[in-house]
Amino acid sequence: MLPEIESQEFKDYIKDIFSGKHKHKYYDQTVELQREMGVHVSGDSPGDLIEKQRPNEPDDIKEYRKEIWQPITKPEYGKIQSVINRIFNPRYYSIQFKERPARVPENMTIDKYLLEDYPYYRSYLVFIQQVLLPKMLEDPNAICVIKPLNYDVKDIEEIQPIPQIYMSCKLLDFKPDVYYVIDTTDYENEKHRTTPKSIQLITGNYFMSFENGEPVDEMIEHKLGFTPVFRLGGKIIEDEYPYVYESFIAAVTAHWNKAVMIQSDLDAQIVLHAYLEKWEYQSVDCHECGGSGKERPPPGGYPKDYKPKTCSVCRGMGQVAKSPFQIYSINKDALAIGETPPTPPAGYIEKSIDIIEWMDTLVDKYIEKGFKAVNMDIVNQVGEVQSGIAKTIDRQDLDAFLMNISNHLFDYVIPNLIEYTIAWLYVSNDVIKKVDDYKYNIVKPARFDVMSISYLMDEFKMARDSGVDNTVLTGMQVSIIEKMFTGIERHKLIASIRLNPLTGMTDDNVLANRPLIGEEDQYIRIYIQDLLEEAIEKDGFLEKPLSEQKQIIREMARERIKQNRPALIERGEE
Repeated sequence: MLPEIESQEFKDYIKDIFSGKHKHKYYDQTVELQREMGVHVSGDSPGDLIEKQRPNEPDDIKEYRKEIWQPITKPEYGKIQSVINRIFNPRYYSIQFKERPARVPENMTIDKYLLEDYPYYRSYLVFIQQVLLPKMLEDPNAICVIKPLNYDVKDIEEIQPIPQIYMSCKLLDFKPDVYYVIDTTDYENEKHRTTPKSIQLITGNYFMSFENGEPVDEMIEHKLGFTPVFRLGGKIIEDEYPYVYESFIAAVTAHWNKAVMIQSDLDAQIVLHAYLEKWEYQSVDCHECGGSGKERPPPGGYPKDYKPKTCSVCRGMGQVAKSPFQIYSINKDALAIGETPPTPPAGYIEKSIDIIEWMDTLVDKYIEKGFKAVNMDIVNQVGEVQSGIAKTIDRQDLDAFLMNISNHLFDYVIPNLIEYTIAWLYVSNDVIKKVDDYKYNIVKPARFDVMSISYLMDEFKMARDSGVDNTVLTGMQVSIIEKMFTGIERHKLIASIRLNPLTGMTDDNVLANRPLIGEEDQYIRIYIQDLLEEAIEKDGFLEKPLSEQKQIIREMARERIKQNRPALIERGEE
């Protein structure tokens, strides 16, 4: 627990925070975890991954590698986030806010505030997808603080609570749900931190700010009854409370770190191969030393016991190439006796490009291994459906991975965000007594739309060719339509699939089983689109229950068959 504010122990505690002597015990570990993931999520500098000098690497090549580095794994991470964002497909989840408490103004309901009037982001879901989720995957030990834009106000419309994320390097000390000490210093360079100049202390009763070890402004008390802060969270790697989290996608780092290192080496190799290196026989005496290879003697000769230095121009060779550009020079004395210089006496060094092609393939290999490590190799498959590789990918692992993140977001993150906002809007000014007075319900997603259209179609083809039941084929066709179409077109196509009694059967199957198939079923299969268009002209058809829709379509088909059947001529009539 924190010491009493007025005590000397509290003052010493604050002093130790500002001097850097006191931090929570996992501070260095959490900062290092963020730094490692930041390379791939935010494109941060990879540090030792490229700064370590390679064996026999010249200093100029090392510096060149560092200068031209680009975050090649950042766009690869973007593919992972795009898939995770599909958790928020509105077809698969819902958040329903119950009836507002009597004292809550109609124009300031929690759903209106979160979904329409959220400061900066317009909707809290935009904040979660575009800000919180990337930060959670990069730094699960970061914290999210819900603060009002305006303290000490009673008007609900002016409070405006908004989330703010502080990364691990900003969280200096904490005890979960009790207090948090945040570094609020505005550093010119976040990557070169020193001791803090300003901090903020957040507890279950107040906010308090300090500068250079002294409190500034007055303590801001609140009536929430709890600390409006939560850690973003991930997978627990330290069992001892308060735990240390690693990212849900931490498994990519081992492989993607290697991809970054190899790409850095590859960049240097490409440059060295791109610029041709010339060789030339030396045939001109050095103008500086006159061909001696030593520095010219001063007037009167060298002093006694003086050892002449090597000529700085020819570097002791005595001869130089004619070209002023950098060239590998070969002394003519290197020729064997009787051997004549080649004609022309110059050329270019031939270099093998095999190493470049091999390293380029290796980079792709390690990036692909990173996707596999988090069960997302399918998102990086391009053109492989036809080759059969995609058929071996197990969708269950990917669904389990997404379900894990989904549960964390809908069971932990989103409830905290909603309840802390309710607390600031209504509890802090006594509009309601406690957060539970404003009820809501979350229906979590049970499925995730992550497969490509071509993958789904390939699955459907295999299932149909394998003789899978039509009920299953109908569901698979609906998934394909939901992926490809939107609006009324989607509803019409889905209806045509569900109302067709022979969905999934090929023409050959229909012909082979024609004696067993009823006349109405065959008619509906052929003319389903026409029947559906006519049925939709009647108001409310698509909103009716499926059983009622089927009955209407079947009656229409029966009537059409009756009208089109030729009348039989009774016996005795011409």
